[in-house]
Amino acid sequence: MIENRYPLENVIAERVNSILKNDLILQVKIEDSEHAQKMLGNIVLIYNEERPHLSTALLTPNQAHA
Repeated sequence: MIENRYPLENVIAERVNSILKNDLILQVKIEDSEHAQKMLGNIVLIYNEERPHLSTALLTPNQAHA
């Protein structure tokens, strides 16, 4: 956990948050909390199974870990 709440202490988590927010979440209109939970599940699947990452030679995280 980040004690001082300084973003550079956890660069990887901040990068993932940025990707989720800017590339995926802001493109969807959230209706209510139930819809938000469903969308978050879909977003995690997209992030791990469909979205290629430069840090893994354009593989998805699941492909890189396989």
